[in-house]
Amino acid sequence: MEIVSSRPRTVGKLLPDQAGQMVTVVGTAANAEPSRKGFFMTTTDNVSISVKFQQPEDSLPESGAIIEVTGRVDQSGKVVQAESWLEYQSALDFSLYNMAVEKLHTLGASIHPHIDASQIHQEA
Repeated sequence: MEIVSSRPRTVGKLLPDQAGQMVTVVGTAANAEPSRKGFFMTTTDNVSISVKFQQPEDSLPESGAIIEVTGRVDQSGKVVQAESWLEYQSALDFSLYNMAVEKLHTLGASIHPHIDASQIHQEA
């Protein structure tokens, strides 16, 4: 099993403090840009951010889909330059997810263990 320490999970309110860092953020997809080079999303803690790609994407998430994005936070803390994204196939308890992520950050661990968010999905 691979442990990913260079892309810690985060929530929207913590993004400004993570400018320049690689992170993984979860939320709900909103409108795609007409250029297909990005979309907007609302994080699990209700912060609106923009997700950008280097090239237009063939496939983008449907508005309202629960998604996970991994990428680098820009200097504004409001844009993630995405490396990858995936769509969850079941519901996610945002409150429980936020508590878990905030607890990891509160503990101040120097290594951020990869959390498999599928373990905190709720039954639909």
